This record gives sequence, C-alpha cells and structure tokens, in this order.
Amino acid sequence: MKNNTLMPSQPRTFTANRLEEVSEISDRPLFQSEELLNGNQEVFIQHGPEMYRLRKTRAGKLLLYK
Repeated sequence: MKNNTLMPSQPRTFTANRLEEVSEISDRPLFQSEELLNGNQEVFIQHGPEMYRLRKTRAGKLLLYK
C-alpha cells in the first residue's frame, strides 16, 4: 500500500534521485516539465473553458498564468 502523504518538512521539489521515491509514495501520474514543454519556453493548457500559459523562465523556474 502506498503512502500518499508528503510531510511538511519534506522538500516540495524533487531531484532526479528522488523520482523513484515519488513513485513509491504516490500513484498519481508524474510528468517531466520537458515532456509538457516539448522544447518550447511556453505552452498553453486548456482546462475546461479556461486557458492557462505555462512558461519556463530564464532561471529555469516554471510559471503558470491564467
């Protein structure tokens, strides 16, 4: 049985070394940002009637805009 709880003291970002650990604690799908961006700096995501913009910054962070 998987434990789906992340403790508040645990980091919220995961390095490549922790990917296996993530899969052990959650049965939710895991997507790499590179898969979503597919070589682009920015993509659009439609969620119901709303449109969102996912953007990778120069610093390598991800921003989601409504």
